[in-house]
Amino acid sequence: MPDIRLQDAIGLHAWANMLVNNRESWRIEQINAQVDFYGEDDAAYLVINHYTSANTGIEYVFLAVDEQDKNTTSIMIFDLLCTVNFSLDELLIWLAKANFQDTDMGEMAFGHGLKISRKTVSIH
Repeated sequence: MPDIRLQDAIGLHAWANMLVNNRESWRIEQINAQVDFYGEDDAAYLVINHYTSANTGIEYVFLAVDEQDKNTTSIMIFDLLCTVNFSLDELLIWLAKANFQDTDMGEMAFGHGLKISRKTVSIH
């Protein structure tokens, strides 16, 4: 897992590089986070793990709301990233303020054609 600096997770080029070279997760020690795109091409989805302590973290998963749109998930993710200036730091601030609602599938926020799940995870 390559380490990158927080300033390396800013800009369209940086995020596109993470999507295209998604063979590994990207670790950002500066804010104790991990970013990864799973899947392939336009159907790739984003997972961000933001570790809040030595034992816990918050996992965000970005997927298309409509299963029929899953082949445009990466486009929707980049549309959302555009609204936060392609900045991981700004995205985490946006996520902290997002309107997450309890649903049958857990805590979810909706926007830009995406459903964003949020859950607390334990780190072993």
